[in-house]
Parts: sequence; C-alpha cells; structure tokens
Amino acid sequence: RIAVLYGARLAEVGPSEAVLRDPVHPYSAGLLRSRLVLGCDRSRPIVTLRGEPPDPRAHPPGCPFGPRCEHHVDTCDAELPELQTVSGPGQPERVAACIRWDDPDRTAVDLAQEDPWPKVELGVVGGPPPAVLVHDVEKSFPIGTAFKRQHLKALRGISLEVTKGEAVALVGESGCGKSTLLRSIAGLQSIDAGSIEFGRGARPQMVFQDAGASLTPWLTIGELVSERLRSENLTRSERRERMLAALALVGLPAEVADSTPAQLSGGQRQRAALARATVVPPDVLLCDEPTSALDVSLAATVLNLIGQLRRDLGVAVLFVTHDLAAARVVADRIAVMYLGRIVECGPSEKICASPAHPYTQALLAAVPDLDRRETRLQGEPASPLDPPSGCEFHPRCPMALASCSSVETPLLPFGDGTRSVACPVFVSHRHDGSAR
Repeated sequence: RIAVLYGARLAEVGPSEAVLRDPVHPYSAGLLRSRLVLGCDRSRPIVTLRGEPPDPRAHPPGCPFGPRCEHHVDTCDAELPELQTVSGPGQPERVAACIRWDDPDRTAVDLAQEDPWPKVELGVVGGPPPAVLVHDVEKSFPIGTAFKRQHLKALRGISLEVTKGEAVALVGESGCGKSTLLRSIAGLQSIDAGSIEFGRGARPQMVFQDAGASLTPWLTIGELVSERLRSENLTRSERRERMLAALALVGLPAEVADSTPAQLSGGQRQRAALARATVVPPDVLLCDEPTSALDVSLAATVLNLIGQLRRDLGVAVLFVTHDLAAARVVADRIAVMYLGRIVECGPSEKICASPAHPYTQALLAAVPDLDRRETRLQGEPASPLDPPSGCEFHPRCPMALASCSSVETPLLPFGDGTRSVACPVFVSHRHDGSAR
C-alpha cells in the first residue's frame, strides 16, 4: 500500500498499483506528473505543481492542498475534508481526502507545457579556453592508524573539460568519487596529482546536497545572500537591491529575506542556497545532488531553476546525481564514474539511448519504471582501498573477457568523436564498427 501525505494529513491511502496507475487525490496525480522518466521532453521545463507547500505554522482553512489544486472550488475552503472510501464493492480498501473524488476530471490537468528552453550556444571542446579543465587528477585519503595505514584511492586519473555555458552531469554509485571531484574543483580539498584549471577570471561556486547544513543557522537569508556582496563596491541599499533580485530570480518572495534557514521548507532552503551561489554570478556552478532530499515536485522545480539560471547567467554547470533521468534533463553531456575513474562520457541523449559501457547499461536498466521491473546490478563495488587490476568493473561485468582482469583500457573516442568509453569488450567487438 501507499500512503500519500500532504499538509500534515493523509491525502490518499490504497494499494500501490491502484495509486500509481489511477491516483484519486489531485496531489497524488501531481506527484506522478512531476516524476522524471528517461523519455521525457528535455527541451522544455519539467512539469511541476504550482505554488508552494503550506506553512506548517499556519495551515490554510479547508483542504490543505486547495491553494495549489487545479480543481479547487469554493466548497474546498469550507471545511477540512475527511478520508472517505473511494473503492468499489469487492475491491481492496482505498480512501482519499477529497470532496471531488468521484468527479471524472478530478486529476485531469492541462499539460500544455511552457515554451521550449532557448537554445544554448556551447563552446567547442579544444577551441577557446574552457570554463574548467580537469587533467589527470588523482586523490587518495589515508585510512587507519599510524601503525597500519592504507590509502583510499578516490580519484584515479580523472580528465574532464567543461566549456562555458555547458552542463555536464557526473553519474555513478555512492563512493565512486563524484563529490570528491566536485570538492576538489571547488578548492575545498587538495589533490595529489594532476591539475585543475579555470578560464580567465573564472570563479566556481558550490551548492551542497544538504542546503540546511550549508546555511549559517543564526543568520537571516538576506544576510547570508548579502555577505557575498561585501567585496563589491556597493552601498547598503544597492546590496539589498541585489540580494532581493537574487531571491526573486530563484522564485523566493522578498519576505523570505527576514527568515532564518530553519523557518523555510527544504525546497526554499535549496533555492536560497542557489541565490547565495549566484548573487555574484559564477562561471562554474557545482551542484552536489541538490535534489536528493526533496520530493519529486520540489526536485523538478529545482532542476528547472538550475536550467533557468544556466541560461540567464551563462554559467557552466557540473551536476552530481545518482539519477540518470535527471542527468539527461539537466546536462548536455554525461560522464559516468566507477571506482574513481570515468568509464564513459558523451552527449546525454546518446548515452541514454545507446550506452556503450556495461556499467552504464546496468545503471539505465535500474532506472525505476512503472511499466517494467528494473534490473539490479549484481555484486558490490570493489573496495577503493584495493581496486582490482585491469578493468575495475570486471568482477561485476556479465560480459567480461579473460583479458579484462589484467588489461586496463583507457578512455577511447569512438563514433563521431563526441563519445568515449573505457571498455575492452566494447573495443574488441568494435561496436557498430566504429570503435578504435
């Protein structure tokens, strides 16, 4: 069974299959519409629920979802709707808190999406200086005591180029080195070898996974955003004007400036963190799983916001995520990481449509889909304290060759040159006759 909650109350409860296939409550239907799937239209903003979640300190009268409901009528404000049975005779019990549950149009919404995103003109790899250039970066962390010390190899020869205005997603399992790479680019930790270069005058800014932990709790949102303007030669009124403009750009009202982080919802805190990161427009925006703690509608709102900021400010985006569907929507290119290395890199559409590396294929097969059962990758990642020889994925690869345990294949280009893969199986089979 699935229980859907909204505004501190149960909105709908019923068998999983029934709720997912035919939601009764408009909020349940809205969540399903906001869900990212691999085939969604990435040229337009993601469909989201309109409005903001209710303030838990001051719930609206009547139905808590009323202010955001497409089917709201005056009766919805009269009294709080109680759970009532909405299942037919002989069917498993199903209840919903909606006075219009028997209206055939109760969850129908005009899904005419907004205008397509304006096309972003990207730089050419190998042409003008990129926004950020990572070359052969390595990073290890000492583990253990002085008497027995090992080194955890978090990054093993990472090279990546991100051009101005481009969005690149880093995808992979937990522990593969995505966040370590992001923190290294942000300058929050040193690297052992290799180099990280920025374009002339380029400045990176990072948005963390836990926005609440990254915002000073005793400062107001206005103070948090304004403090990044101290180096600018601005008067107090000019700083406040810039601060309010930054909040407006991320969809936050002016009154939020006087609130502390604890007084905001998770989605509002994440947007405040984005306002703080962009009030002085950076050249590179580093996003470390900024939607992992949000529900699907708020996550979609933040993804749309990142896309809008990228287009309005012309910043390059490096986006860390576990979700390939989110990576496809946000990014122009996807870099798939496994055990501290990039094993495949290329345009988002091509990687999601025809993955080359067996690990990428396994990640795509594991993407949740209501119409099929996902396939889970067998086994556990090898320990970065003692990575396997040869291809690091070979202990889990269903297509491994005898040579995979001894030969480490570098990242090699194939096809039209926009893609690269580190897989001896792919290279030996000369996928589509185009591998080199």
